[in-house]
Amino acid sequence: MSSTKMIAHSVETNFQNEVVFQNYARQMNKPLDFISPDIYSIGKIRSYKYSPIDDDSPDYRCLFIIMEHIPGVILKNAIYSAENMKDIYERVDEINGKMKSVLLHHNDLHSSNIILSENGSSTPDICIIDFGEAACGPTEKI
Repeated sequence: MSSTKMIAHSVETNFQNEVVFQNYARQMNKPLDFISPDIYSIGKIRSYKYSPIDDDSPDYRCLFIIMEHIPGVILKNAIYSAENMKDIYERVDEINGKMKSVLLHHNDLHSSNIILSENGSSTPDICIIDFGEAACGPTEKI
């Protein structure tokens, strides 16, 4: 089998596995994006690097990101008492401060990127979402 056919077979096999897994996730009512079983099981970003088909073509890289459904309401649509909202905003500020202390900067933090999930207490759990604009590392020039 030539190297070109081996690469095509490898890509096709991975694609079939992902389609099977996506169909399984759909049957289980899990809102998952186009992902691979081993990626889902470890819950991290995974990179696949395919060998070049010939000497002139570049390597192909494909990144997968896990997207998990989080039940709740976005902060923008939340209805809580003024006291609870103050507590929620203080907690969001605390979470944001902790992220910055480890050099993780969200860069798009607003009321549509915060999900509140009921947990049985008077104040909900807070989940910050949408890290598409996030940056890691120092923000000031050294």
